Amino acid sequence: LNQILQILGTPDDATLSRIGSERAQMYIRSLPYMPKVPWEHIFPNATPVALDLLERLLDFDPSTRITVDEVLAHPYLKSYHNPNEEISCPVACDMSFEAITSMPDVKRMIIDEVVDFKRQAVQETHEAVDAEMAAYFDEQNAAGGYADQSSFPSGDSFAKAREYRSIDDSQEPGVAAQHQGYMADSGSLNRTDAAALERELAGDVEMHQ
Repeated sequence: LNQILQILGTPDDATLSRIGSERAQMYIRSLPYMPKVPWEHIFPNATPVALDLLERLLDFDPSTRITVDEVLAHPYLKSYHNPNEEISCPVACDMSFEAITSMPDVKRMIIDEVVDFKRQAVQETHEAVDAEMAAYFDEQNAAGGYADQSSFPSGDSFAKAREYRSIDDSQEPGVAAQHQGYMADSGSLNRTDAAALERELAGDVEMHQ
């Protein structure tokens, strides 16, 4: 916060009152006044349009700070701006998780996020494999042939099928399938899996690929 104030200067009372943290307000008020440093003094070789974007992005007051849509439409980004590919999100992002400060709760949230991500990845892979397997069988049946596991092509989808699960349920599950122990339908981890995942997150063991 000190480094920010040394550049942006001490905010006025109106701006300071819009800061959510009362502790931050009290701390800033306890500091000596700091003047704002002009951006051209820090970046003397920057263009005026670049300095304008920087000024608006690093506005101390969130109520007057430039919005995402305004950033994308700023002249500095003119050569990259394409409104047809920049769809605005219809709902605001839920940032309520920032209220959680307990280390165990933060770790729990990280684990839950990993579990959800892996569950979705497995589901999407299975759906892609199922679709390609169905198309393959349809093609073979239409040609009057018969397809068994040994006749599967060696494409990526079938490699993933062998990795995530046995096609005829008689083989050992692949490495990716072993992750499903983290992804019970209950949405929670048992103690053994939670401990293993925490060791992975802490870097004690190599993360599964």
